[in-house]
Amino acid sequence: MKARMPILLSWLLLLLAACDGGRRQQMEALLDRADSLNRAYIPMTGGLDSLLSEAASYYDRHGLPNEQLRAHYLLGCAYRDMGDAPQALQCYQDAVDRADTLASDCDYHRLMAVYGQMAELFDAQNLSKEELEIMAKYQRCALNKKDTLKYIRNMELMIKPYFLLGDTDKVLSILNNVHHYYIKYGYEHEAAASNATAIFFYVQQGQLDKARMLMNEFEQKSGLFDEKGNISAGREYYYNTKGRLFLKEDRIAEAEQMFRKLLPYKDSVVALEGLMQVYIEKKNIDSIVVFARRYENAINNYQNSLQTEVVQKMSSMYNYQRYQRKADAEAITAANAKAQRNGYVALLVFTLALLFIVGRQYQYLRRRRAEELVAFKKNYENLQKTRTELSLLQQHEHEYQELIAQKKAEIVALESTLGKKHPAEVLLKEAEVYKRFHSMANKGKTPSSADWEKLNAFLHDMLPAFCQFLTIHEHELNNTEFHTCVLTRIHIKPKAISTMLGVSASYITKVRRDMHFRLFKEEGSASDFDERIVNIC
Repeated sequence: MKARMPILLSWLLLLLAACDGGRRQQMEALLDRADSLNRAYIPMTGGLDSLLSEAASYYDRHGLPNEQLRAHYLLGCAYRDMGDAPQALQCYQDAVDRADTLASDCDYHRLMAVYGQMAELFDAQNLSKEELEIMAKYQRCALNKKDTLKYIRNMELMIKPYFLLGDTDKVLSILNNVHHYYIKYGYEHEAAASNATAIFFYVQQGQLDKARMLMNEFEQKSGLFDEKGNISAGREYYYNTKGRLFLKEDRIAEAEQMFRKLLPYKDSVVALEGLMQVYIEKKNIDSIVVFARRYENAINNYQNSLQTEVVQKMSSMYNYQRYQRKADAEAITAANAKAQRNGYVALLVFTLALLFIVGRQYQYLRRRRAEELVAFKKNYENLQKTRTELSLLQQHEHEYQELIAQKKAEIVALESTLGKKHPAEVLLKEAEVYKRFHSMANKGKTPSSADWEKLNAFLHDMLPAFCQFLTIHEHELNNTEFHTCVLTRIHIKPKAISTMLGVSASYITKVRRDMHFRLFKEEGSASDFDERIVNIC
C-alpha cells in the first residue's frame, strides 16, 4: 500500500491541475523560477513579489503544508531583496506557521532556511534576543534532520548576539562547547578554526598561556593560512588579536608587523589604534601624533558611516508609505464583495471604539499614577519631617512623653501608608537626572563632567547609604570602576555602561566580577555584583 501512495498522490495532483485549468502548473513553475533566482543570489525584484503573493494565496487554499511553507518563504525572500525587512519577517513567520512539524515528511531543510533568514534580519537590526530565540529553533530543526554540522555552526553563530548583550561568560561557554562538538564529530579543521574568537577573549583577559596554546592549534590545523602565513580573506581581524598578544608579551616589532598587515582592510580603525599603542611603547612622539590623527579621522569616518547605516536600516524597517499604498490597493480589490465590505466597516467601528476605550483608560491610569506619586512624595516628606521632630523631642524625653508617643504613632501610620516600596527607589526612578542618564544610555552618549556632578549630588541626597558604601571603598576603585558601580545602581545595562565609559563589554564584565570579590569579600559572578549593588539602599 505504501508503494502505491506516491502514484496515487501524483494522479491526485494531475486531477487537481485539470480541474483548475492548469493553474497549479503555473504556480509550480513560478516557485521553481523564484527558487532558482534565490539559490543563484539574483535579487527577486521587478514585481515578482506580486506574483509570489498570488502563489502564496493559491497554495493556502489548495496546497499541502510543505508547498505553503515554500511559497511564503520565497515571498519573504522577494521582500528581503526589495529591502522590506518587516514584510519579509512577516512572510517568514507565515511560512513557519504553515509547516507541519508533526508530519514525517516535514520539509525541515526549508524550515531551517526560513529560520536562517529570520536570524539574519534580526542580526542586521541588532535585535540580539530575538536572534537567539530563532537560532534555538534552527538548532532543533537541525537535530530533527540529524544535521550535526549545521547544528554546531549555528551554535557558533550565537557568539555575536551574546557578545552584544555583554554576556562574556556565555560567549566563552559556547566557544568551549563548539570546539568540543567539532572534535567529537570529527571536524578537526572546523574545531581549530573556531579558536579565533576564544583567542581574542583570552588575550583581552590577559590569559596569554591559553591564548598562545589555542593560537598554535588555530594556525597549524585550521587550514586557513597560506604558505606565507597569510590568513584567508574575510578573517583579517585575527592580525589585530595577534598584535595585541605581541604587545602584551613586549614583542613590539612583531606587534607592529601585525597591525600594518591589517591596515588595508575594513578593520583599519583597530589597526591604527594598535599602531598608536606600538609607538607609545617605543616612545616615538612624532609617530604617536601622526597615528593619533589618523586614528581620530578613521573613528570619525566610521561613525559617519555607522549613522548612514542606521538611517538606512530605519528606512528599511519603517517604510510605512509603501504599506499604505499596498493597503489602499487591497481595499479597492476588497470592495467587490458587499458582505466583506460591511464586515470591514463593523470591524473598523469596533476597533476605533476599542482604541477610544483603551486611550481613555490609559489617560486615567497616567493621571492616577501622577496623583499617587505626588501623594507618595508628600507622605515621604512628612515621614522624614516627623522623624526629625521625634529625634529632637527625644532629647527632652521626660518633658514631652505624650508628644513623643503621638509622633511615633504618626510615623507608624505614614510607614504603613507608604507600604513595602522603598521610597528612595520610587523617587529615584522619577528623578530627571535618572531619566537623563537612561536617555544617554539608550543613545550611546558619554556623560559630561556636569552630568556626573548632578548625579553624584542627587545620590548623596537620595541614597546616602550607597554613597557611604562607595566612600568607604573609594581608595580601592579606579575611575571606571567607581562609575560602573554608580551606573549599575541606577539600573543601566552592562552593554550601555561599556559604551558610556568608552571601554569594551568584556572589560565591564571582568570589572563587575572582580569588584564583587573586592567589595563583598566573596566569589561571585558579574550578575551577582549587579544584584548586591542595587540592593544597597
